[in-house]
Amino acid sequence: MKKVLSIKRLRKSFGYAFKGIDDVIKHEPNMKIHVVVAILVVIMAFILKVSIIEWIILVLLIGAVLAAETINTTIENLVDMYTKEYDEKAKIVKDTAAGTVLILAITSAIIGLIIFIPKIIYLKLIMKNAYANISNYKVACIIVMQNNQEVIGVNIENKDGKSGMCAEQVAIANAFSEGFSTKDFKEIHVMGSSKGICMPCFMCRELLHEYFLPDSKVFCYNNRGKCKEFKISDICPYPFNLED
Repeated sequence: MKKVLSIKRLRKSFGYAFKGIDDVIKHEPNMKIHVVVAILVVIMAFILKVSIIEWIILVLLIGAVLAAETINTTIENLVDMYTKEYDEKAKIVKDTAAGTVLILAITSAIIGLIIFIPKIIYLKLIMKNAYANISNYKVACIIVMQNNQEVIGVNIENKDGKSGMCAEQVAIANAFSEGFSTKDFKEIHVMGSSKGICMPCFMCRELLHEYFLPDSKVFCYNNRGKCKEFKISDICPYPFNLED
């Protein structure tokens, strides 16, 4: 009987809590803004394929901002309830509570930009160094190592059309030149200069299969930052072997 009563109380408690959240969202314009931004952040996180740790950081920040705005609304309502006329101290309390939310929101925005922006900007900056005098199609590549160090590469074309190098090949060569081995390779990011998603060519897919583990991630971007995620085994399911 006591267990049944405790479950009922728990349900009521959750009901009151959700009712409070619903009231804040319905009546507070700032909360509506925070909710919309939170949804956009989640969408961006899915598009850019952020890591588990980055997901944890983003969820904590979203929860902290929404909770802070809820507390701010509570403080404002309490001040309005007990202060019928203008009071300077009451104003300071409300402004300070609002300022707390603003500080947290700005901090969250900065951390969000640190998570979302670097890879895309870095790839675009690298892509400017590509030498694509034949096709005018520039490609940039970043190989991320197990220690999170990054090695870059760009495509290099030649007039004979055969002796050029893909960005992935350049990045792999640079990685070996810097003393890394195949066991150090973690993931690879590739961006092209067109609106279409840039996929490694079939020769590069063979190379990636040779040097990366089959479940290593391949992030392919277009020039606007749109991303598709694959595994090495997805883009090279039937690699050559010694019997071939």
